[in-house]
Amino acid sequence: MLFFLVIGVYSVGIGGPLVFDDYGTIQPLLNLGLVPHDWRAYVISPTGPLGRPISMLSFLANLHWTGDKLWLWKLTNITLHCVIGLLLLGVGRRLFLIANPGSPRDAEIFAFITMALWLLHPLHPSTVLYTVQRMTQLSALFTVAGILAYLIARTRKVDNFATRALLWGSCLVCLPLAALSKESGLLLPAYLAVLELTVLHEVGLPGVRRHSRVLLLFFLVVPVAIGGSYLATHFSEAILQPHLRRGFSLWERLLTESRVVIHYLGLIIAPSRRALGFFHDDITLSTGLLAPLSTLGAIIGLASLLVGGWWLRFRLPLVSCGILWFFAGHLMESTIIPLELMFEHRNYLPSFGIIVSLVGAMTLSSIAPLRRLRTTIAIAVLTLFTAVTYSITRDWRDELSLYTAGIEAHPRSPIASSQLAEFYTVKKRYSDALTTLAAIPDTGATIQRWYIACKRDGRIPDNTFDVAVLALENSLSTYSVSGMVELANLGLDDHCRFQHEQFLELLDGALALPMRLKDNRQKLLLYAAHFEWKLKRFDSAIERLERLRELIPEEPVPLLLMSEWLLEVGDITRGRQSLRHAEHLAAKSRKDYSKTLQSVRDLYSAKGTKS
Repeated sequence: MLFFLVIGVYSVGIGGPLVFDDYGTIQPLLNLGLVPHDWRAYVISPTGPLGRPISMLSFLANLHWTGDKLWLWKLTNITLHCVIGLLLLGVGRRLFLIANPGSPRDAEIFAFITMALWLLHPLHPSTVLYTVQRMTQLSALFTVAGILAYLIARTRKVDNFATRALLWGSCLVCLPLAALSKESGLLLPAYLAVLELTVLHEVGLPGVRRHSRVLLLFFLVVPVAIGGSYLATHFSEAILQPHLRRGFSLWERLLTESRVVIHYLGLIIAPSRRALGFFHDDITLSTGLLAPLSTLGAIIGLASLLVGGWWLRFRLPLVSCGILWFFAGHLMESTIIPLELMFEHRNYLPSFGIIVSLVGAMTLSSIAPLRRLRTTIAIAVLTLFTAVTYSITRDWRDELSLYTAGIEAHPRSPIASSQLAEFYTVKKRYSDALTTLAAIPDTGATIQRWYIACKRDGRIPDNTFDVAVLALENSLSTYSVSGMVELANLGLDDHCRFQHEQFLELLDGALALPMRLKDNRQKLLLYAAHFEWKLKRFDSAIERLERLRELIPEEPVPLLLMSEWLLEVGDITRGRQSLRHAEHLAAKSRKDYSKTLQSVRDLYSAKGTKS
């Protein structure tokens, strides 16, 4: 009945749109229609250093069995959500049973309540209905499977081969599956360490306990030592520089994340319909301990909670376990790794720890009225969660409702405003689009306004492109780059008339700035080359392609374009050299360049026949 309720609440939003990273990962697969013969080219995702092949295989499986029906892809996510909940029921049952071994029936009831609260928590629609975040779900699935296997092995009454195989299999099998779904799966040993420090401290047979220590030494201490050594020698290029490209320093990120994590805790403990939502890019950056003032309070609050969790590990081990579980779940995405500042899906598995702590504190309470009312309280909270979650999933039913709800909750969010403005632009509601962006003093918003005017009028007046607009950003955002790319396409396809030389100056100004993603610089350099060519500056255009080739030496596209242009200017010898080099790179690439290569070959064949 609970699973039917979950599916019913979430099914309201399965007709919703693709958003954000969906376009880079899901949209290309939907466009294929069928699983291609070269499906291996789609197994590795560019979104993470480990390639996330398990997640990509799941998307290919969806493509094979359900085609391009996106609602069935989202239904798959909802089903995974229920399966993870079932595994968490097993984890919770063992945790509550360890904390109160004399009441197995109570352990089952409290574990069920914990699972139900987690399944219907209003924080999770932005994970479950965000199609590409199946990566987070699969990582959580295998992580929880590993935790459950570990708990079963640690609490068995016999020390034999099966027990030790289950213990070691929790990491040997589940850790790679979790990590190859999403890199946050690497935190599995951290969760196991939390269990050992709290609820499992004095549980189990001596031989099994010794094996657990060796396992954690092998899978936690050694990797942390290796990773620490790497960071010590590559700290600048791996951590400091990527942070600056995102527009903030490492110190500013850490200060801001203290407030973000406190905000996460508030959303988990007392989820507010107004505070929840998909867009959180309007968060104020912390530039010092007192700027804003809440930064220092957040740091003190987190430190107190962490110390309290550690102090309670022998007194109230279940409560301590939940608190430390939450912190373990944020070791990767809320610390020094240069990611965006805030996303709700980062709490998908960590939130379970806080729910365990709250339910555990209630079950262990010695206050008689609270003990009598705990079932009533659980039902009331579950009913509230269901209502709020249903309200949020309704926002996901279509683009307009999702973006409108995002702006209502976060009126200063550039991303929510840009998405709604793009929706209005597609519908040719240009006035609504410009009104939506009017209050956003942002480089990307300014560029998007130019784009909307271009679509509406078919031209941009002279001297509109002001390079000074780039000074609003310390590093160029993907939002700004996307706007320039869209404008460039309109200009190159002659769908909008504007001064190409002025636009080229804007591109050059953008190329002089730090950029948050390496691919963005490559895109802008390619478009700059196209505009140089359109302005008949042939040597400059080819020179820019040479610079682009230096940035991506393994990519044949710059060489293929260069070979075309060299043919047009009559430098056939260099053109053929570029073509041969491109053929060599294409042969080593996972991508299929056969059509493009054949097109360029045909150009040279036609030139030879004409000669």
